[in-house]
Amino acid sequence: MAEAVVGLLIGKLGEALLSEAATYGASLLCTEACALRGFFGEIRRATDWLKIMKAFLKDSEKFKDTNETTDALVKKIRGLAFRMEDVVDEFKYRLEGDKHGGFAAKMKKRIQHVKVWRRLAQELREINADLEDAARQRNLCAMAVIVERSGGGSDHFAGPAREEDLVGIKDNAEKLKGWLLDILEEKKSKIITVWGMGGAGKTTLVDHLYKIVKDDFDVAAWVTVSERYQVQDLLKKIAGGFGIPGDVCNLDKRSLCEVMYNHLKGKSYILVLDDVWEADAWVSVTNVFPTNCISRLVLTSRYKEVAPTNSDCIMELELLKGRSSWELFCNVAFRNYNGKRCPVELWDLAEKFLEKCEGLPLAIACIGNLLIYRDPTPSEWSKVLALKKAENEGFGKIYEGSTTFCMDVTRRLSIQSTNIAPLNQSGVRHLRAIHVFVSPIDIDLLRPMLASSILLSTLDLQGTQIKMLPDVVFNMFNLRFLGLRYSGIEVLQEAVGRLVNLEVLDAYETGLQSLPKGIAKLKKLRYLYATHQTRQGRMGCGTEVPRGIRNLTGLHALQAVEASSETLCDVAALSELRTFAVCNVKSEHSLNLCSAVMNMSHLVHLLVMASNENEVLPMEALSLPATLSNFELLGQLEKKQMPQILSSWSHLISLTRLYLAFSKLGEDSFSCLMVLRGLCHLTVVKAYDGKKLCFPAQTFPRLRYLEISGAPQLNHVEIEEGALASLIELVFVECPELKCLPHGIENLAALEDLYLQDTAEELIEKLRQKHEADESNEELMKISHIRKLKAKTPEFRARLARGETLADVEAVACACFHVQREAFAAVREAARRMLGIIGGAVLQDGCIAKMKTGEGKTLVSTLAAYLNALTGEGVHGTA
Repeated sequence: MAEAVVGLLIGKLGEALLSEAATYGASLLCTEACALRGFFGEIRRATDWLKIMKAFLKDSEKFKDTNETTDALVKKIRGLAFRMEDVVDEFKYRLEGDKHGGFAAKMKKRIQHVKVWRRLAQELREINADLEDAARQRNLCAMAVIVERSGGGSDHFAGPAREEDLVGIKDNAEKLKGWLLDILEEKKSKIITVWGMGGAGKTTLVDHLYKIVKDDFDVAAWVTVSERYQVQDLLKKIAGGFGIPGDVCNLDKRSLCEVMYNHLKGKSYILVLDDVWEADAWVSVTNVFPTNCISRLVLTSRYKEVAPTNSDCIMELELLKGRSSWELFCNVAFRNYNGKRCPVELWDLAEKFLEKCEGLPLAIACIGNLLIYRDPTPSEWSKVLALKKAENEGFGKIYEGSTTFCMDVTRRLSIQSTNIAPLNQSGVRHLRAIHVFVSPIDIDLLRPMLASSILLSTLDLQGTQIKMLPDVVFNMFNLRFLGLRYSGIEVLQEAVGRLVNLEVLDAYETGLQSLPKGIAKLKKLRYLYATHQTRQGRMGCGTEVPRGIRNLTGLHALQAVEASSETLCDVAALSELRTFAVCNVKSEHSLNLCSAVMNMSHLVHLLVMASNENEVLPMEALSLPATLSNFELLGQLEKKQMPQILSSWSHLISLTRLYLAFSKLGEDSFSCLMVLRGLCHLTVVKAYDGKKLCFPAQTFPRLRYLEISGAPQLNHVEIEEGALASLIELVFVECPELKCLPHGIENLAALEDLYLQDTAEELIEKLRQKHEADESNEELMKISHIRKLKAKTPEFRARLARGETLADVEAVACACFHVQREAFAAVREAARRMLGIIGGAVLQDGCIAKMKTGEGKTLVSTLAAYLNALTGEGVHGTA
C-alpha cells in the first residue's frame, strides 16, 4: 500500500511541476517569484528521491510483516509521503484562491502568500532531508533482509503439519512416503525432488513425511539452503543437523568433509535440503557422503532444473483447485469449530479471499490463521482483512461512536455512528476522504469537520437523509468525488460550479429533479449520475440537465437525463461518453436521440427508456456503435420496422448484455436477435407476444443467462441440439400458458439453474411428482442433470391449498435448501440486495429482529411477509 501512496504522490508532484511556468508568469512580485523558485526546486528534489523509494517499496513488499527493520522503514516513508501530499495540496489550494477577487484583493493575497511559499518550501526541505536519511537506512534494511534470507539452522523449526493441512496433496504424500521407505534393506541411495512455486506447500508436505519416516533411519537432518549460501557454511549446518560431535564450526572444509564421511559411513541417513535455488547447492555437498549405504536426499525447490536429470523421483506440486482450496480454508479458519464448516453468511467473503489466494496453499493458510481467533461474522471479517489493515497503515479509521476517538493523521474516515459530537476535530486537516454509513446523520454536527477539511478529495454521503449540502462543501476545491447516491438530497446549489476539480458526481436515485447551471463549469467532470425516485405512472425518471451540459466534452458517463429535444441536441456534443442513459423518451425525440448516439463512437453502455409502456419509438435510424457491450431498451418498437432494426445489430460483436422490455417481439422478429452471437446475458420482460419460441442449432453459442418474463401467450419452447451450448441459468416468469418444459432442454449440458415462477400449475405439478415415480416422469427425466430447480410462488401456494400450514411449508426441504430460506432468497433476489435471511427467520418465528440503521430492516421484513402472504389473506405492515 505504501508503494501506491508514493506512486500517487509522484503523479501529484508532476502536476505541480506542470503548473510551474504558468505560476511564474502570473507572479506579480519579485519576492514571490523567488519564493516559488525555491518551492519548485524542492519539489524536483523530492520527486527524484520518491522514485528511488518507490523502487525500494516494491522490492520490500515480499518481506512485509516478516522483517521489523523493513516494516519500520516502510512506515516512515509512508508518513513522509503523507506529509508531502499535505504540502502540495495546500500549495494548490492557495494558488486556486488567488484566482478569485479583484486586482487589489489578488495583490493582498500574493503578498501574504510569499510567506506561505517560503514556509511550504522549508517544510519540503525538511521532508527531503528525512527522505535522504531514509535512503541511508534503506541500505541497512537491505543488509538485514539478506542476513535473514540467507540464515537458517541445522535444526528443523518448521511448525507441525496437521493431517487436515494436507488438503489436495494426500496422494502426493503417499507417493513420497513410498519413495522414502521403498526397499530400505538394500544399500541404495535415492535423490527425491519436490518442486513448485513459492507457497505451493512443498515444505509442509516434506515436513509431514520427514517426521513420520526419520526414525526409520540412523541419523536425520533438515537444513534450509535459500538463495544465498556458502558451501562451507552449508556443510557445517548439515554436520550440526546430523549430530556430529566436536567443534565442527572451527574446522576447515577438508577436515569437515572427512569428519562427516566417517560419521555417516555404515549408517542409513535422510537429509532434507529445503528451498534449494540451484543444482550446485546439493551437488557440492553430496560429494562428501559415502555411497555404499542407505540414504535419502530430499530437495525442495521452486525450479524443476534443480532435480537430477536421470531421477525418476520428481514431484511437482500444483495450485489447489476450487474444492480443495475451500476445504483447506475451512480446516484452518474454523479449526476450533465442530464440523469445520463455513457459515452461509460468510460464503461470499470466503470466496473473495480464495480468489485473491489463487489456489496458493500458503496464502490460504495465512488468511485462515488470521481469521481463526475472530468472531465468524461478516463485519468482523471485513474489519480484520480490510479496515484494520487500513488503520494500521495510516490509510483510514472507523468511527463507531467512541468517546475517546482521535484521528491523529488519519487520511480517510468511515463514520458508522450517528453520535459524531465526540469526534476530536484535531487532525481533520489531514483528511482526504469521509465516508458516512449511517442514514440519519446530523449535518449540523458534521459541518465543523467539513469546514476544517479543506483538502478533502472524497465526500461520500450515500444513503443519508440530508436534504441540502452545507455551503462549506463548495469551498473544497480539492474535491474529486461527491457521493450522494440514495440520499434525500432535493436541491443542489448553484455553488457546485466552484468544485473545479470534481471528477465524479453521484446523485443516483435521489430527490433531485434538475441540476443547476453551475454543473456546466465542471470541466474535469468525467462521471455524472443523477436520477430521482420514480413517480407513479412513470417507468423511470431522469434528471433535467442545463443547456451548458454540451460544454462537458470530457464526460465518460451521463446517467440518466430527462429527454427533451434541446437536451438530446446538447448531448450530441459529448462524443467521449462510454455510458449514456436517457429516460422519458417520446416518439418525437427519436430522431434527435439517434443523431446523438451516432456521435458516441466509444459508447459501451446505453439505456433508452420510453415515457410509458405504450410509447412507440421509431428507431430505424438508430446506428449503434460497434463498441457497445450493454444495451437496455425499454419501450415499443414499430412492428413493421422491427426485423430491419434488429437485423442491423449484426455488427455488434462486443454486445454481451441485452435487456428488452415492452418491445412486442413476435416469433419472426425474435429470430432476428440471433445475429448477436456474442451475447452472454439476454433478458426479455413483457416484450414477447408469440406463442412459440424456437432456438435453432448453433444459436446464441455464448449465452449464459436467459430470462423470458411476462409472456402471456407462450406455450411452447423448443431448443434444438447445439443451441444455447453455454447456457447456465434459464428463467421463465409469468408465463401462465407454459405447461411443459422446453423441448430439448435435456441437451443443455451446461445448464445448472432452472427458475420457474408463475408458470402453469400443470407444469409445477409435473415437477412435484414423488421420487418413486421419477422413472415414468418424462419432465423430471429431462432435467435430471440440472443442479438446482426453483419453482417458486405457485409451488408454495399449492402446498397451502392441499392443507399444509405455514409451519409445514417452512419445514419441507426443496432441492438442497430449506423452503423458508428459499422463499426468502427469492425476495432477496428480486430486491437485488444482500438481506439478512436470519433476520427473516427470526421474524417468522414471532420474535423481534434487532438491526442497525441502514442494514435493511424494511426489506428484511418482506421475507416473512412474503411467506405469510402465500395464504392469500394479505399481510399488513407499517414502517
